[in-house]
Amino acid sequence: MAVRGSKTESIQQNVKALQKGIRKAYIYWALGIMIAALGLKPASINAAGFSLVIEHPEIIQGVLYLGGLYEALTALLFFQPSLNPFHKRVTLRQSLWSALPRGRRSFRDKAHKDFVEIRKKARMLIKLLSWLHAIPAAILIILILAFKARPVWTALRAIFSSSF
Repeated sequence: MAVRGSKTESIQQNVKALQKGIRKAYIYWALGIMIAALGLKPASINAAGFSLVIEHPEIIQGVLYLGGLYEALTALLFFQPSLNPFHKRVTLRQSLWSALPRGRRSFRDKAHKDFVEIRKKARMLIKLLSWLHAIPAAILIILILAFKARPVWTALRAIFSSSF
């Protein structure tokens, strides 16, 4: 059972992009945690000749958490069945192939019961792969919303209100 390399590489690129997004989300979260742990209270930001005065320093921390939430939610959107890289035809074929017993990997001389069992194993493998990649993003979203909701709401109020 030959599998084309180009489609497999495409799926691997999608998975790497997904992991990169989750990594970025954790970096934003870690930066927000470090700002809180070190007690940094920046009052202004200077970049490229522009100066921005910040009345409430926790807004920076909230913006970092919002960036982490955005990246984590974007990563979770990959797990919709239409976008999930593990639901592509090549991956389904590979999971069927790996679910077959070692030795003679063939459907020849298999009973219907054996085929149903192989299909169950393949579907379990696809679900496992999907959940293993979705869990870190979901954990990060829960951590931010449960324990760091105040800076997030402060940043949202600062972004969406004209007079904070």
